[in-house]
Amino acid sequence: EKNNGAGQITLYEFKKGEWMEVENSGTLASPGFGLGTTVAISGDGKALVAGAPGGGLNNEGGILIKSGSGRNTLVSVFYGPSPSSSMGLELAMSKDGKTVATSNGV
Repeated sequence: EKNNGAGQITLYEFKKGEWMEVENSGTLASPGFGLGTTVAISGDGKALVAGAPGGGLNNEGGILIKSGSGRNTLVSVFYGPSPSSSMGLELAMSKDGKTVATSNGV
């Protein structure tokens, strides 16, 4: 794989009649994390959550939540409760971007 399964998130926005890339996470995650395996975005497009079910030191998985823009951007990362729990395998975000739900693998 191109980035050894690290994964990445790319945001696009429809401007002036065409889709344009506005942000790319690049190599934010380590190999095997699977960042972006699942993604959800708020109704206004100002918040997103991305799953990384292979993340963490013990494959506990995790989620990355990003809200705001520019100097007001907040990025939070949460990891699963136990080794091999695969947190972030499934997720959802509320329309207002203030509530996130995620599940752990079994």
